[in-house]
Amino acid sequence: MMAISKPLILALTGAALAVPAVSQTRARKGIEQLNRKEARACRTMNNALSESLWASDGVDLIQGLKPMVGKRAISQWLAGLPRQMKGARVESCTIAWRSLKIQGHWAYEWGITRQKIALPAPHKAVVSQGKMLLILRQSRKGTWKIELESWNSNP
Repeated sequence: MMAISKPLILALTGAALAVPAVSQTRARKGIEQLNRKEARACRTMNNALSESLWASDGVDLIQGLKPMVGKRAISQWLAGLPRQMKGARVESCTIAWRSLKIQGHWAYEWGITRQKIALPAPHKAVVSQGKMLLILRQSRKGTWKIELESWNSNP
């Protein structure tokens, strides 16, 4: 039986432990990129950008609305927003992410979202705050997509 030196064992163990850290770092960067796109889409009311962030079988659960199942249903809802929000503009939209957990090609994160939407006169601006939970999946191309969004507003 061949003897294995202690330095070799330590080097192999260190190399094995370093591999997940690299993929975790890459995953975190990909998720941060998705988060920046989501915040930009909200601030600019860019529904095409919002739509691009969803997985084809994604589910959107927004308080007060029926569940939207599938990218097609989510896209139809997004397409209807300009009519519902005629004359409105987003003054601010922020998401303060509180926690992110990555497990292989899946991740979940939650945060506090705040929005201020200016409405045409004589209406006052609407300010909302709530909690958002995302479940994300990494595609074969390495990009992260939203599989599930659950959003609720604070009373």
